[in-house]
Amino acid sequence: MNIAAVVVNWNKKADVLDLLNDLAGVKSPAFDVFVVDNASTDGSPEAIRVRFPHVQLIINKENLGGTGGFNTGVDHILKLGGYDYIWLLDNDAKIQNNTLTELVNAMKTDARIGMVGSHVKDIDNRKITVELGANIRWDVIGTIPVYRNTITEIENIIPVDYVAICSALIDVKALKDVGIMDGRLFLFWDDMEWGLSFKEHGYNVVAAPQSIVYHGSFTERERGATTNYYYGIRNPLLVYTKHTSFFQRTKIFYCYLRSQSKIYFFLKNQSQTFEAGLMYKAFSDYMNNQWGKLSIHNIAQSNAPKTTYETRTAEHNSFKKILISSIGITSEECMTVINCLRNKYPEAEITILSRDDRIEYFKGYKIHILNRQKMSNLSYLIKESIAIKKQKFDAIASVIPTPFIYFGKRSIMFNKKGEIISFTDTNTFSIIKILFLICYSEIMALLVLPFLLYKSLQYVSQPKTGLMSIGNHGYK
Repeated sequence: MNIAAVVVNWNKKADVLDLLNDLAGVKSPAFDVFVVDNASTDGSPEAIRVRFPHVQLIINKENLGGTGGFNTGVDHILKLGGYDYIWLLDNDAKIQNNTLTELVNAMKTDARIGMVGSHVKDIDNRKITVELGANIRWDVIGTIPVYRNTITEIENIIPVDYVAICSALIDVKALKDVGIMDGRLFLFWDDMEWGLSFKEHGYNVVAAPQSIVYHGSFTERERGATTNYYYGIRNPLLVYTKHTSFFQRTKIFYCYLRSQSKIYFFLKNQSQTFEAGLMYKAFSDYMNNQWGKLSIHNIAQSNAPKTTYETRTAEHNSFKKILISSIGITSEECMTVINCLRNKYPEAEITILSRDDRIEYFKGYKIHILNRQKMSNLSYLIKESIAIKKQKFDAIASVIPTPFIYFGKRSIMFNKKGEIISFTDTNTFSIIKILFLICYSEIMALLVLPFLLYKSLQYVSQPKTGLMSIGNHGYK
């Protein structure tokens, strides 16, 4: 049994050196280590050569993203030949001595398994499961992670649609049949698409609970605006195009357009023009067959007005009930907002609006938790807004524009540093305005849908071969 481990690195010298040190301590089973460096400028390649001369280093001439980085390594290994399995690892993952052993054990339980993923636990809170694989939603674009952000112990192998490739073992025989990841994606949603491709070729994708790897939580780690508003929109459009019929795609894209158009107009309404521009470009690039790394030229920067607490504190120093929306921000960023509000309004009762798969992160904050439903249709939006309105919050705070902020007496918009960017009183006009934006977004979804579906017809699957040259790299 011959195994190759592939690690992709880009400007994370300390992380990749820590991982390589951990890998060096794994004595069984034996494996060779390949590091693909995406043109790092922090001295990563030089440090790897000095400290780990046995590691086979592949240096890309430019940053090809996570997708292109892994494809470079996988393509190289397939051309070398002689390997049975390939172990893919993120450079910031923290392994255990038996992480690989348990992946191999799970792989051997069924000859039809093509991909096995580790049990991902939070590197900052090691009791919490980040996820044990995940499944794809087929009513709207989205995923259903297994045991996400819960404290759980499980022994049985779990069949899923995909696993996170921060630690995943691939059967080379299956890989030669399925092919490498879709290089158009650059980063994000590449592991989702790959898992679906394995399953469509008749292979099973499973998560191995006993194979532990520690990694930053996917909901509590800041991913940045480009990932959230560009790759997180453009890439899943391609994934669903490749794995649905036209009829399925029509329903899914319509639901997706309804939700995304609301987000777009709320961003515009809050003068977050950069984020709104990313969303527009994501849809535009999908329809115009533009892939790879994002080019942010001609995207306007945000010009949200600045307002300080000091100018409004005297006027609103009697706040008794404040709601914070956790939509789109990490628990750490939520804590920054909470601390700011507690300092200014020490007598206020603070409640956080959170989905149930994030509640574990907020239990230690000594605040009230309002559980947000997972549904995302218009009826949910209306019911949730009415429920919030009935609680008569003095203020609703948020970082990401959401219609919920208009159903308290005042709305407070923060940036992710905990600084206020707007502070407004809610009145009948503001509620009418947000209802208008919701109705307008529904109309726009209907108008854009035919163009989106027509443009989706241009895409076909990539060639089904793993021996696919990536190019643009050199070897140690």
